[in-house]
Parts: sequence; structure tokens; C-alpha cells
Amino acid sequence: MSFQDFIARHEATLTAQTVREHGICGYVSSGEFKTDRISWCIRYEIFLQAMNDFLRAFPEATPIKGMSLIPRIYKNPALREVTDIDLYYPYDPEPVVSYLRREGFEIDHDKWEGNDYKLNARKKILGIDVPFEIHKKLLWTKDEPWQIGQEDGNRTLAPEDELVYLSGHLVYQHSLLSLHWLIDIALLIQDTKDWDENRLNNLLSRLPLKNSLSTALWCVREHFKQDLGVVLNRFILTDIKNKMIQQLITEDFLWLTMHAKGRYYLLKHLFKDTFAEALKYDVLWIKNVLQGKREEP
Repeated sequence: MSFQDFIARHEATLTAQTVREHGICGYVSSGEFKTDRISWCIRYEIFLQAMNDFLRAFPEATPIKGMSLIPRIYKNPALREVTDIDLYYPYDPEPVVSYLRREGFEIDHDKWEGNDYKLNARKKILGIDVPFEIHKKLLWTKDEPWQIGQEDGNRTLAPEDELVYLSGHLVYQHSLLSLHWLIDIALLIQDTKDWDENRLNNLLSRLPLKNSLSTALWCVREHFKQDLGVVLNRFILTDIKNKMIQQLITEDFLWLTMHAKGRYYLLKHLFKDTFAEALKYDVLWIKNVLQGKREEP
């Protein structure tokens, strides 16, 4: 069993909007999404050129999320939509700002507490919108000196760091909003033979992401029916709070997260490791809404 089986079980009842919202056009059989897959490939090639140009200027930058996962984990860009170019660069941002301006990118100066750790810039290339997100930190809350690895000559987060980061992005930040982020995690697990349990414990001892990692792993195991192996199974928590989380995350909820508003907002709070962390997040989110923003911290 796998995430493909999970998608296939529901495909007959999925609307085109749901397929696109979850970024799974590459995994459904309908020819309706052929144009989507072609546009994904075109956008990826344009993004790749822009990213490589940036990396030549800033070789210490590390690609993260979608542009790092293709072709390392997704061998075909028609299987994974990318909507921006995310890079981790925990250094002086001024040379980056100067570079982006020289290249004709428009810098977004509209900052607030929840996203002031990112530099956002964009421009049109061949009619395609090309957004950069340069991350000085990977988390808006307490950050970590992330370990960087190499694969096929390219900089990546070390597997344990990438797993924790992607779980935090999916669960802590975005509360399971899109299945394609959960598929990223499933494929990373599938692609990684050995896990450093000490490194995972070390990360979780300093970051508020125990519930996030537990939830992501539980969803992969229970809903995608994927074997996690002995080490990762140890990180699925079984306390009362996490048992409640697991009861609330049904297959229907994964498909229609924002349509179950009450459950969504309850889970958004349960996903945080502590009440204080949930309250802090609420305060930032309310300020975000009052300022007319839509992006979550």
C-alpha cells in the first residue's frame, strides 16, 4: 500500500478543484489534468534556471522543499508542482537583496513578526511568475543550526533535519492543508534507508515539533499504509493529546481540511507541543488577520 493507493481509493469522488488544491494532478488518471502537468514541467525548468543562477552567486545557499525534492525524490517534475523557489541562507541578506535587484526582481518589504525571517522577491521570466523565498531561518519560532548534507553534488538538508523541517512546515505551520506536503514526507521516508535516532532526538529536544513529527509519521503509516521502520515508529506519540489528534484525522478530513472548520482549528492548537506555544501562535495569527494578511506564520 502507498499514497498512490490512498489517492486511487478516492479518485472517483474527487473534484478537479480538490485535485488541484492538493497538488496531486500527477497521480490521477484523468486526462483532464494533462495541461496542469505540462505547465508544471515548464515552470520547473524556468525555476531551475533561475535557482541555478542564484546558486552560482551564493553557493552556500541550500534548496529546500519542492525545488530540492525534484529530481532527488520526484524523478519527474510532472509529479510535483512547484510554486516558488525556497532557499535556506542564514547569512547577511544585503548581498542577496543587491543581487535580486540587479536581476530585476521586486523585493517584498511588507513584513510582520510571523514571516520576517524570509526575504521574498519575484519577477516574470518568459511570462511565468518566479517567486523566491530566501529563508534566514527555517522556523518562525525558535530555530536550529540545521545540518547540511550533499547528494549528487547538491546541497540539501540532512535527512533527519529535512524530515523534522517538512513535518513542522506541514503540521505546525499549515495544519495538514495539502496532501502533496504529506506525500513529500512519505517519499523522503521511502528514499532514506537509515535514520540517525540521536539526531532526531537532538532536534526535538530543542524545537517545539514533537507533535508535528508524530502526526506526520502517523498519517504516513495509518493513511498511506507505509512501513516506517523501527526507528521512525518510535517517534509516534501515544499520550492522550496525540491519541486525540489521531482520532480527529480521518481520511475525509485529509481531503477536506478547511471544510471542517471546527476540527481544523481544534487540531491547529493540539498540534502545538505546549499551550504557551499555541497561545503565542494565536496572537501572531490574529495580528496577521487584523493587518489584512493571508499568509500563516
